[in-house]
Amino acid sequence: DRVVLYDGVCNMCNGWVNYVLARDKKAQFKFAALQGDSGRSLLRMMGREEDDLSTLVLLESDQTVHIRSEAVLRVVSACGGVVGKCA
Repeated sequence: DRVVLYDGVCNMCNGWVNYVLARDKKAQFKFAALQGDSGRSLLRMMGREEDDLSTLVLLESDQTVHIRSEAVLRVVSACGGVVGKCA
């Protein structure tokens, strides 16, 4: 599975998660808040500080890690991109 770790307290981050959920027709992604047990555990597994709430992380099924804008672009691309979706 592909897992997106996000700041569960951030309203913009929650809005983005809702945006992706509405467009992820293939259910490619699972989501975990950075503050939750699963999110903290995954951060530790990746060698990141478990209290690092400063980023958005995409953990690919092959354990490849993408952070910040690279993570966002990969998720949006997998959901069909943004062309015509922002109008």
